[in-house]
Amino acid sequence: MAVRARATDRAVRSDGDLQLWVPQWRDRGMFLAATRASVDLHRDWVAPPRRELGYRRFLALHDGERNQGYLLWSAEAAAMVGFVALAPITRTRERRSAVLGYWGVAGHDRRGYVTRGVALALEHAFRRLRLQRVEANIRPDNTASLAVVRRLGFAYEGCVRAYARFRGIWHDHERWAVTRESWCGSAGSPVDEERRR
Repeated sequence: MAVRARATDRAVRSDGDLQLWVPQWRDRGMFLAATRASVDLHRDWVAPPRRELGYRRFLALHDGERNQGYLLWSAEAAAMVGFVALAPITRTRERRSAVLGYWGVAGHDRRGYVTRGVALALEHAFRRLRLQRVEANIRPDNTASLAVVRRLGFAYEGCVRAYARFRGIWHDHERWAVTRESWCGSAGSPVDEERRR
């Protein structure tokens, strides 16, 4: 019960069970255990820190301003089930946008946590941060990540050649994006549901 109370107090956004938390130093044990357990799941896609020094750098990078990251905590599972980032965030007179990144935790994958977590992060981006656009750049062979953006109504915008290097290899990525108008105006979106109440 104490864990649930602490989790609720920390939530930036929540859909009841699933909550977005801003990572803190005290989360290092939970975070590092999750990333170590997920090495096989992450091997081809992401390389989150698995040691304390890497986690310290990770916290410094996700500074809460230009780079915002959120642990996905499930009260039902009583565990960290994923991570979502809006990084970098651009806030100028001409642009209000962010690049989205996300990953799940082994043992909690294929349960919809990441899709729900990304939806919560989009609510936060469009309602609280007042962003206009969020884009995701995903390798064409990453079918799980592509399924997330498709489920959430992102629009395909094309292929970006040699967009990012992973394990020494430059990879093409598909660019997908959603705007404030398309997210907030889509029937059944979490933002739309909240607005109709």
